[in-house]
Amino acid sequence: MSRTLTIFHNPRCSKSRLALAYLEDNKDKHDFILETILYQKQRITKDQLDKLVSSLKVNTKEPSSWKILLRPDAQKQVSSWEEAVDLLTTKPENLERPFVIDFDKMKAALGRPDLSNVEALVTETKTHVRTYATKSKTTNLKWKPSVPVQQTTLPDGTVFVARQPVVEPSMQSAVAPLINKSTTHKKLSESEIKELRQLRESDPSTWTRSKLAKKFGCSELFVGITAPNATAQAAKNQASANADAATNHGYRRKLILQERQKRRALW
Repeated sequence: MSRTLTIFHNPRCSKSRLALAYLEDNKDKHDFILETILYQKQRITKDQLDKLVSSLKVNTKEPSSWKILLRPDAQKQVSSWEEAVDLLTTKPENLERPFVIDFDKMKAALGRPDLSNVEALVTETKTHVRTYATKSKTTNLKWKPSVPVQQTTLPDGTVFVARQPVVEPSMQSAVAPLINKSTTHKKLSESEIKELRQLRESDPSTWTRSKLAKKFGCSELFVGITAPNATAQAAKNQASANADAATNHGYRRKLILQERQKRRALW
């Protein structure tokens, strides 16, 4: 993720123009976003001054420390940090220039008398270790990969970690064969389909779908679609089966079946 560098810029100052030009020329090379604050027009807020003080590690109780934020002629006008804040928020032209700040890292540099401090801030990089895992809660422990890894150092100093496969690719290629292979059925001719239907219609109880599928080498689904069981024959067989089963029923069960048949007759 690109960081953001902020410059408090005064277009009428040659040092500030040099710092801005340097940042513009190097923002793509060092991958940062440049934010320009024209502090004389936008005015400086107390929050910005507090962040600037924190970034510069300035001690607000020591005048020799915080007076670095003021122009030489303005340093004589104030005697405390509170007075300096009031002066800078009301008359921002008294701010020394140019200050370049990295608010994320809370670091700042003054581009005066030269740009050496600004260059050091821009070129400062931090080595990151990129992994696919989430951050460990035990941050005080050293990172120990549990699987083979390959580390590559990128041009910007970042270390890219790639996990290697636990199983070698040569072993991965030796995949076990499929247990259940798909079976192909032959295509029946018109005469075979006609014979299949005749057998199914003649005796559905004997020539079931599974038996016909084995005989003709087709699927049971194909038999069910090509030669469905007749509804009347199925109903007759069901009624016969019910009658046979009714002989073993008790009085109460027989009475329930008789009442059910009467209701169906009235439908």
